[in-house]
Amino acid sequence: MGSGVSGGGQTGRTSAHIMPWYDDFYHQVEDVHGFYVAQIVAESYKTAIDWVERTVEEEGIQCNFARVDGYLFPHAHTKEAHDKLLKENTFTALTGGKSLPFFLHEV
Repeated sequence: MGSGVSGGGQTGRTSAHIMPWYDDFYHQVEDVHGFYVAQIVAESYKTAIDWVERTVEEEGIQCNFARVDGYLFPHAHTKEAHDKLLKENTFTALTGGKSLPFFLHEV
């Protein structure tokens, strides 16, 4: 539920996608709470997506659910933004996940 006019908040600016990466970066969760907790957070995202897919299939929901590739782009052309994506890719590799596809620009 959004506040205000329907579709006027975040709902109106989303592509209605679900993704397996955490908005605030898994490596930041790891810095604060440790590797084990960050790994649990990552697994919870994957499990939630699996649940949505299974529910859509089991209930015959016609919503065009599909697993598609996603991409991460640095939010700025800075070394800091570049390093965040590298850290995220390292975390993903350490947890046995697929490397995150991301595009880096020379900084």
